[in-house]
Amino acid sequence: MASRPTKGSWDGASSARRPAIDCFWVLVVSPIEVIIQLMPLPETLRRQPQRLVLIKALTLVGVIGWFDHVTGWEWSFFAPFALPIALVAWKLGRRLGFAYACLGALISWVAHIGGNPYHTNGGFAVAVLGRWLYFAVLAVAVAALKTKRELDRARIASLQRAEELEREILQVGDQEKERLGRELHDGLGQTLAGFPP
Repeated sequence: MASRPTKGSWDGASSARRPAIDCFWVLVVSPIEVIIQLMPLPETLRRQPQRLVLIKALTLVGVIGWFDHVTGWEWSFFAPFALPIALVAWKLGRRLGFAYACLGALISWVAHIGGNPYHTNGGFAVAVLGRWLYFAVLAVAVAALKTKRELDRARIASLQRAEELEREILQVGDQEKERLGRELHDGLGQTLAGFPP
């Protein structure tokens, strides 16, 4: 897992660019780290019933929404919404992941409707729309990652089967060569034995 860079580790990063780097870290790298951490989970998720995953994800969304409401706008908890969205998108597909993305944005909106720093409703709506977009992209990305993983597994299984067939063909070819060699040797040996010296 990638660790967060220290202050001096970004080549040429000025203090003016630091907020942009932090924003990139929170919006892009953190969800990718969550996805990477989820990679061992697909085997566990595969065995769990779909309803159980939905209930767990719904509970997570509720708990995260409550923390988001309690902490206020200054300590927003919108990034952890990525976990239930990723779980649902991985186990149940893009559509339900997208539905959970909408649910996460809705709960985030409800959590901050009374205490946001925006002076207009339009500014707050744009902020919520940005969160929804982040969640939706995450759901699509996780579903695409799952699809790619399944295709890779199928490709590996196909290649392994082709290798097995190739070994069988080579084995059958070697057996046939040995059989033909024995027949030629035995047939030629009998023919030569029939000639007088």
